[in-house]
Amino acid sequence: MYKPGAKRWVKLYREVVRTFAQAAGITIEEIPLDKNGRSDQAALIAALKGYEGKVAAVAFQTPNFFGQLENGEEIVAAAHQNNALAIAANTEPVAFGAIKSPGTYGADMCVGEGIGLCGALHLGAPGVGLFATSKQFVRQMPGRLAGQTVDSEGQRGFVLTLSTREQHIRRERATSNICTNHNLMALAFSIALSTYGKNGFIELAEENIRKTMLFRKKALAKKLSLVFGGAHFNETVINLGDEKRAQGKLDGLARQGIMGGCLLSRWYAEFAGHVMVSTTELHSETEMDELIEGLI
Repeated sequence: MYKPGAKRWVKLYREVVRTFAQAAGITIEEIPLDKNGRSDQAALIAALKGYEGKVAAVAFQTPNFFGQLENGEEIVAAAHQNNALAIAANTEPVAFGAIKSPGTYGADMCVGEGIGLCGALHLGAPGVGLFATSKQFVRQMPGRLAGQTVDSEGQRGFVLTLSTREQHIRRERATSNICTNHNLMALAFSIALSTYGKNGFIELAEENIRKTMLFRKKALAKKLSLVFGGAHFNETVINLGDEKRAQGKLDGLARQGIMGGCLLSRWYAEFAGHVMVSTTELHSETEMDELIEGLI
């Protein structure tokens, strides 16, 4: 049975961002895709010029929704040239075992989710939540930083730093709030990273790439139509011709106990008849073959 990787799921980022932005009177401009499923760089630059002096930030995700690797360096450069912040998002931290992290090429803020390394949504929905920023924005972070120090006996310890506990005094004007304690997820995430270590984390990323490339090679051998080319991570987009046929293939796989992927028309009407699947280190060649046979 082809089991979907526990760490792959879809977040409806666009709807959430629009909800928050609408209340604040912020306009969201969505950049179209290029032929390889990445943000169209020319369209981004045109949009920045069109809103000259009024752009607060440029947000991008890499690997993106389609598993494609965005050209983060060009996006960050374009944002900074127009006096805008560059915000990078990521739902698959394993990818950073093989690609540059956004901080290395100047992103101002990075947000992400790491539950795939220590759990899954069906465990009850607690998440890890990853957030980083450049030093100049540290005091605007919604939350508190834990810093390392030593006690009076010279023993290593950790204390909260830059912590004003503003949510207690600023109420609705605060940039942070009192939240449920997620130490369990933070601990599990830290244990997972410590267990892998630097070399193991890199090997994990490389295994994900190897499995994805193997799946794509097998799919092409069976004459399946793969849509996007270029650098990518776990996802593969397959054109099955039309929506009815695509839905029928997924229903047939489901009857076999196989989750065959998701229909992209739910999020992108222009991709009707397209299915996206994810291949990770969890998948065997047999599972790949079963999925492909069900899609051809």
